Amino acid sequence: MTTPAIAQGTITTVAGTGVAGYNGDGVQATSAQLYGPDGLWVDPAGVLYIADRWNYRVRKVDLTAANPMIFTVAGTGVAGYNGDGGQATSAQLNQPYGVVMGPAGNLCIGDILNARVRELDTDTPPMIFTVAGTGVAGYNGDGGQATSAQLNQPHGVWVDGEGNLYIADSPNHAVRRVDPSGVISTVAGTGVAGYNGDGGQATQAQLYFPVGIAMDEEGNLYIGERGNNRVRRVQLAPPATLMVEQVGPNPVETVAGGTAQLAFTVSAGTTVPAGQSVTLVFPPGVVFPPGGTVRFICPADGTNVPLPVVAGANGSVSVKAQQITSSTACFYSCDVQAVPDASPGIGEGTVTVGGTTQPVYFSISPITYVVEQAGPNPVDMRPGMTAQMAFTVSASTTVTGQSVTLVFPPGVVFPPGGTVRFVCPADGSNIPQPVNVNADGSVSVPGQTITSSTACFYSCDVQAVPDASPGISEGTVTVDDTTQPIYYNISF
Repeated sequence: MTTPAIAQGTITTVAGTGVAGYNGDGVQATSAQLYGPDGLWVDPAGVLYIADRWNYRVRKVDLTAANPMIFTVAGTGVAGYNGDGGQATSAQLNQPYGVVMGPAGNLCIGDILNARVRELDTDTPPMIFTVAGTGVAGYNGDGGQATSAQLNQPHGVWVDGEGNLYIADSPNHAVRRVDPSGVISTVAGTGVAGYNGDGGQATQAQLYFPVGIAMDEEGNLYIGERGNNRVRRVQLAPPATLMVEQVGPNPVETVAGGTAQLAFTVSAGTTVPAGQSVTLVFPPGVVFPPGGTVRFICPADGTNVPLPVVAGANGSVSVKAQQITSSTACFYSCDVQAVPDASPGIGEGTVTVGGTTQPVYFSISPITYVVEQAGPNPVDMRPGMTAQMAFTVSASTTVTGQSVTLVFPPGVVFPPGGTVRFVCPADGSNIPQPVNVNADGSVSVPGQTITSSTACFYSCDVQAVPDASPGISEGTVTVDDTTQPIYYNISF
């Protein structure tokens, strides 16, 4: 960053005229009116961001320019709240106070009377989103998503090098932290105004209307308390290092069209409260199945708890973690499914908790069908007489809707009025199937649910034509890409 040189020790005005107001953008910053500028931030490129509080805007000035101009980057100049998900300059703010830029280049704004922290992304032009607060003033939500937690007139904001957002939650007399997964917690203050606690745990110490916050290179948090007329320092414990490990089969063995379970553990060097977001992203060909579950399982005490699942737009799913400790005795089990047309091979997905992302692996195999002739083999037949050809169909996974095609050898036909039946001796099932007679004399039926079992079978009426030649001949039964020869013996 290079700014125009001035003599050492010299003070100059870089923005504002000294008269409160607003007289437009695109003018020299020193000719532009401001109204209650509060929070400031200078990014690495030398751009100054100004929380122009009573103009309900955030402005920017490029300090490296020969004649720095001023522009609005967020806010319309009218107090209010709207615009999330849209362009920041079309969104209303209500007394922006603190501004800070995170390591990814996103600008965060303490939006006081909207009881929110807003964030501008790095798009051109930037879009605006709420990253903390519901818009209703209050104090709740620790351990959950920051966008579901109440704030009360957030003033100062800070983002550390790991992407943790710190918020001076002023009338709540607390400093809150939002981790990279969006979970909010209190790092200082009790929620009750006062002064005590120096030398003890920051969360047991009283603050009184914290406004400004900053952090040094060693991770110490500094808090400017308006009500106590003090600056306090908090030596923050480093965020817990989270570890994710795939357990059970690695890779998860899946079959196209079949379901399986992905199992993984989440642990940490210290105890982390429940509520961390766990996000699973699947590779191409693998999905979270309809009606699937993610379960938290502790074999030692029999815990087996289904967790609420939130589906992401990209097919990912998220759940809230249980309390995380150093133990790996408990684990998460997620139902997964390989789509029927999934390409065979190894695929890589991910599990993300906090700032930790761990690859997880899936092995997709094609469906294997087995067709086996049952009953007499070959089928004994006489010209002009009807017999039954029986066969079983099994598969490496459960499959529904797969058709079965029967091709007959010369001299063998599907007789007029014949049937193909699905027979299960164990329960007495004997179900005629819809039959489609093809132009070449073969027949097709819609397959029943195919499993690994061969307890049930298909029985097809067949007939040797009157002038059939005696001897053994070969037909076929085909399921998908699997074709099995079927044998017939025609005798007189």
